[in-house]
Amino acid sequence: MILACPATMCILRMARARRMQDLFTDILSNGLTEVTWQLNLQTGSDSNMIKLEWNLDIDHAEGALTISNPDNTFQIDMFGEDSLEVDASEIEYLIIRYLFDI
Repeated sequence: MILACPATMCILRMARARRMQDLFTDILSNGLTEVTWQLNLQTGSDSNMIKLEWNLDIDHAEGALTISNPDNTFQIDMFGEDSLEVDASEIEYLIIRYLFDI
C-alpha cells in the first residue's frame, strides 16, 4: 500500500516504524486477527488540509482495511475509496486497521 500527499503539504509518519522493517507485519500468523498502524500527520506551511491518496494493487483480500480518526467518528473503507481529505489542525493522527476475515 502506498499513501501519498504533496511533499510541500504534509509529512506522514508511521508511529510503529523505528526502522523500515517495523512497517511490515507477518499477517500469516494463525493467532493474528487484526493489524493496526498509527499514521501521524504534520502539515507544511501551506494549509492544514491534507489529502491522502492510496493505490491498493490487490485483486482480492480476505478482510477489511479501514482508515479512521482516533475516536472512530468516521471510518473509510480503503478497498472502496482511494483518497481522504482531513484537517490536520483537528486530527493529529489516523488509524489504519486491517481486520482479518477468519
